[in-house]
Amino acid sequence: MEDGKEKVFWHITDKEMHPYSDRLPDIRRAERLNWIRPMIENCNENEIQCFDYTESSGQIRAYLWLERYDFIVILGKLPRINYTIITAFYIDFENKRRELRKKMSQGK
Repeated sequence: MEDGKEKVFWHITDKEMHPYSDRLPDIRRAERLNWIRPMIENCNENEIQCFDYTESSGQIRAYLWLERYDFIVILGKLPRINYTIITAFYIDFENKRRELRKKMSQGK
């Protein structure tokens, strides 16, 4: 919990500009909140790039990337095939797109 809300709430609605600053509302994230569930439920559709990636921490993340609309949902994989939402955000920088393409090529 953080400020009375689950931390994931802040990850999908706000953008932290600096580790010690207040979080700022991210309109592009917030206006796409209703995309998260359909992306999860329809992750096998061709429009959604789905791949697993093992982070440097050893944790496996499931990436659901709606590349055409620059939106991504990242899920944490838990034991027994369960998932939890880690974050979701609008991709507004080319270097982030390159990073995701690299992860996708290395993922499953």
